[in-house]
Amino acid sequence: MAQLRVTTGKDDPNPPDLHVCFYDGKTVRDNGKYTKVKILEESDRSVQGARLVFDSLFHGLEVRINNIYELKRA
Repeated sequence: MAQLRVTTGKDDPNPPDLHVCFYDGKTVRDNGKYTKVKILEESDRSVQGARLVFDSLFHGLEVRINNIYELKRA
């Protein structure tokens, strides 16, 4: 899982919006309740394809990885 810091840019006066997203091997999911699930195709697994998928999640916004988490079974 990755925690993403989302802003409109370096001069954004508002506090950053924090999202958690994860990839389950087939889809990219975001904790935003209005964010659509992204079902990935083979072509999305290239550098260019992955960039397009990532950009489509937060179109026109600046997104930085804030934290990375590893989920483990208890």
